[in-house]
Amino acid sequence: MNKKCEICGKAYEYCPNCPRDMYKPTWMNRYHDERCKKLWDTLSANGIGDITATEALKRLQDIDYKTIDVKIDALKGHIALIEDQAMTEMYAADDAAEAETAEVAEVTDDTTVTDVADDANVTDVTDDALEDVLKGIEAVPVTPKKRRGFKH
Repeated sequence: MNKKCEICGKAYEYCPNCPRDMYKPTWMNRYHDERCKKLWDTLSANGIGDITATEALKRLQDIDYKTIDVKIDALKGHIALIEDQAMTEMYAADDAAEAETAEVAEVTDDTTVTDVADDANVTDVTDDALEDVLKGIEAVPVTPKKRRGFKH
């Protein structure tokens, strides 16, 4: 039975009821090879929000998507959208990392642990206060459970 791949348009033969093809995967009804299937699966997963654009782009790169001659304009547009969104996500992640680095850089060599604790509204805990708290906690005896089933 002559088929045409829904992604790239390549002609191929597949007959799910014929002895030579009956054990081949059923996705071969729509796609001539696994790369075209994975491309479709990735676009679908991104389209319904199961994966981010960054993850989708990584999956597409894993199958070397730029070498697949996609024939459907809507799919080409979705791939372009994923590329754009992935770049936006990467820039946002870089900006967040830079902001975090800047916050850490604000703590200078002149800053002491006490200064940071004062800024964070942390009160001093002395060893005596800690001992008082620990004295109030009762020790709970732990008994091992008996094992059932296997005997060693």
